[in-house]
Formats: sequence, C-alpha cells, structure tokens
Amino acid sequence: MGKENKDKNMRVITGIAKGRKIETLEGLEVRPTSDKVKGALFSILFDKVQDADVLDLYAGSGALGIEAISRGAKQCIFVDRFKPAYDIIKKNLETVNFQGVSSILNLDVFSAVKQLSIQKKKFDIIFIDPPYKELDKSLINKILENDILQDKGVIVVEHDYKFKFENEFDSLAIIAQKNYGKTGLTLLMLNCEC
Repeated sequence: MGKENKDKNMRVITGIAKGRKIETLEGLEVRPTSDKVKGALFSILFDKVQDADVLDLYAGSGALGIEAISRGAKQCIFVDRFKPAYDIIKKNLETVNFQGVSSILNLDVFSAVKQLSIQKKKFDIIFIDPPYKELDKSLINKILENDILQDKGVIVVEHDYKFKFENEFDSLAIIAQKNYGKTGLTLLMLNCEC
C-alpha cells in the first residue's frame, strides 16, 4: 500500500468535522478521492446520507466514510486489508473524534461482506473505491447475494473515467453516472423504480 504521507493531507469538506485534516497514504496504488469529487458525490447523495448506515470498502484513508459521518450518517464500517491503511483510518477517526460511530475491519472486502452478512448488517450506502485495476463486479454480486444493502440503498463505485460501467444487475438501477477529471462515479440503487 504505502507509508504515511504528511504532505497529502486532505480535509473534511462540510458537516460537524468541517475543515479537519485527515492523512492519506502514498504510493502508486493510492488515489485519495479529491475534494471536488467528494463534493460532487455528496451533492448527488444529498439527503440519503442523513442517519445512514454506511460501509466504506477499500477505505484507504477513510475519507469517504468520514465525510459521510460528518454530514449526518449514523455510523460507518471501514474495510481495508492493508495494515498501513487500517492504522491511518484509526488515526483519522481519532482526529475527528468519530470512534464511537465507526469500526474498522482489517480484512479483504469479500471476507468482510460475508462476515457482515453473518452479523445481519445492512447498509444504506456502500462505497466501493478499489485500485482501478482491481475493479471487480463480482464484489457487487457478493453484496447482493449476502443481502447487506438496504432496499433503496445505494452502491457508489469510483472508477477510471475511461471505464464504461455497464449495469449487469437486475435488482440495481444506475441513478447517476458522472466523470470528474480522471475519476468516474457510478451510483446504483437497489430496487429502484427509476
């Protein structure tokens, strides 16, 4: 993954932790979500964030989940298999004082989805922000098979802007698809009558 990068601090855009700096990791595999993309994403999600149960897969620094909590999400579970990422997420949660409304799983995303299903957890918003070369639609299948997405819940997939995300899922509808610079966002809603 990478080591701590003091020069790549990001900030929480708005909400109760507005302006607080959070640290990221450095390395070729690390692409922290820019403030522009975060702002656009949360404008699309808008009122879906309030009181939401959030799952942040491939969490990295935890920036997306932290932004969600800052904007009113009830809680967030962060998942990253890399120990340096786990450590940065833990540190960032302490910085913004969100330890009481969050937990971190140091697991691969498929194992985490299975474990959360066994625990009967369900989420209103699931962020999927993998290293672009690892974007794997089988993870979305696993989320659906394990029934961890609430009815009308949203899956947010961050991907390379050149990647055309085709919807292959009967129970999901694409509710937004946008590019911001080199970053693409696709939002899918479960059982949406769109």
